[in-house]
Amino acid sequence: MANDTNNSSSDNIPSLLSEDPGPTRDRIILWVMTVSLLATSLVLDISSAVCLWILPAAVLYPLLSTKISKLIKNPVRRDTVTLSIDTFLISAFAYYLQPGIEIFAAYLLMLLYQGISHFGYKLCFFQIVMMTSGAGSAWFIYSLPLSLEANPILKGIAFFSTLSFFLYHGYFFRNRQYLYVEKVAAERKEMQKQTWLTTTMANYLSPQVRELIYRGKDKMQRVETRRRRLTVFFSDIEGFTQLSDELEPEALSTLLNDYLDEMSRIALRHGGTIDKYIGDSIMVFFGDPTSHGDRQNARAALAMAIEMRRHMKVMRKKWRNQGIIQSLNIRMGISTGYCNVGNFGTRERMDY
Repeated sequence: MANDTNNSSSDNIPSLLSEDPGPTRDRIILWVMTVSLLATSLVLDISSAVCLWILPAAVLYPLLSTKISKLIKNPVRRDTVTLSIDTFLISAFAYYLQPGIEIFAAYLLMLLYQGISHFGYKLCFFQIVMMTSGAGSAWFIYSLPLSLEANPILKGIAFFSTLSFFLYHGYFFRNRQYLYVEKVAAERKEMQKQTWLTTTMANYLSPQVRELIYRGKDKMQRVETRRRRLTVFFSDIEGFTQLSDELEPEALSTLLNDYLDEMSRIALRHGGTIDKYIGDSIMVFFGDPTSHGDRQNARAALAMAIEMRRHMKVMRKKWRNQGIIQSLNIRMGISTGYCNVGNFGTRERMDY
């Protein structure tokens, strides 16, 4: 449900904003600004004749470079190369325009912001070098004097383009933040769900089996068994059947769960693997998945049984205080021998 909600809400946001625009996409504003300034300067007859061939180059280059840059497989390297060439060419074209210090500053601001937003500050120095090289190359070839004043119309185009550039980035990053927060919330909810499921499902397994699964043992993912020498312990409560006829189901469940909880604590303390509960019966074995040797496994089973018998005195006293007068005794059986142990069942449903 959480994933469906997240996906449906994400679909309401334009796909343009669902992923990083990248320098190969938001460079469009820079080139539209350059073409607009070149065309306007020609119309107003305030630029040099060289703009006659620069204008078609400014129109064709972004289209051709987008296709050519796809030959570079690494996306980070591709975007870095594209931005570097853009910085060089735009600086050269801006010098040909003689746009004035305001427009050149607008170019500088947008190019540096583009580099920082996508590659960090490490690219700034290189971009400044590329801008200086581009403007210097244009000056070396045509020796045009640098004009400090710009035509008001050109400044208006530059201002509108710069405003559009930062509005676009602000709008994109705001929506990316929205998507990020939404994704984090959905993932946190999913993690809480998985944690709850893991904790709940772990209660149905003995600690030793849980540990095997958590450690990602390959053998736990396959249906297989092996022959091991185990010491197996069985127990039940004498007189429990008669008691079940006398007590209400709720009281009987409380008594049984209390008994199984106390006995299980003792079994785990001695290193036993709890196999199953069958009513008031408990089956515990020693020797798998961890073994301390046949002799030590048998001693651990005997020590566990003795402690269970002693603890029954405490349990009987507690039950008498609850109004259960019948004396309940625990019956036990211990056997050591070879048996098959492991995964039984199918690949979809297994018991250990």
